[in-house]
Amino acid sequence: MGFFERIGNGFSIGFFSIFYPFKHPRLYVYTLIQAIIMGMTLAFVGMTTITQRLLLTSPNNLFLLGVYVVGYTLGSIVFVGLVRTAVGGYQGKSYGFFQAMELTGKQWFYIFLFTLLNILVNQLPMPTLALVYIPLIFLFSIVSCFFIPVVVFEPTGFFNIIGRSLRYFGRGIIEVIVSLIVAFILMGLLFGTFAFSLISLVGIEQIQLAARGSITWLSLFMPVMWLIVIFGIILWIFGTGLATITPTMYDYLTHDRKNPLN
Repeated sequence: MGFFERIGNGFSIGFFSIFYPFKHPRLYVYTLIQAIIMGMTLAFVGMTTITQRLLLTSPNNLFLLGVYVVGYTLGSIVFVGLVRTAVGGYQGKSYGFFQAMELTGKQWFYIFLFTLLNILVNQLPMPTLALVYIPLIFLFSIVSCFFIPVVVFEPTGFFNIIGRSLRYFGRGIIEVIVSLIVAFILMGLLFGTFAFSLISLVGIEQIQLAARGSITWLSLFMPVMWLIVIFGIILWIFGTGLATITPTMYDYLTHDRKNPLN
């Protein structure tokens, strides 16, 4: 397969993934539940760590670490449902909500272990361990692209899963990068449109007053709450499409790299 053909496939995967959930509305349920779980976890842990000024991995903060690991793991389990439902749709299969998230004991453990390792890596002290930190973050970012699909469909052992995830990324690196560029351009246009609309309706002078504390942010945004709600719904829709890139890419790499738009 030629270089430009792979770029074209990357564009196709990006656009196809963004709009694929319209054909399978159940995918929106998974991302909504995942957003609620992760949002509540991050809000609780974030506010507590800020007020206590503690690292998440501090010995005195094991409870918060446990909450974060459990919340992140549960969010990943919900993402399993999205991956299985999307890939099943490509293969003509249909899964029930709980059936789609069904995992064996080993798969639970793999996701839990990967979550724990990911958190520990992100909590390494950057100044003293920069040479270790940067490669580890890069490695985990690469592995994360295909870790859940491989756990679901190829659960052959933790380190084998990591190795397979890396190989899939290497095989589809051009398509992955191009599809993500497409997705983030669309998301950038969405955020840009929202920001422009918000500033136009509220006024830059009012925003400056809120920044100086002359008026509250709540009173500033209350009249345009309808716009914020609409933006949140559109963001949820596009976010679901963005999440669908992972199963779409996995199906593409495991089925002779067929362009999804063909």
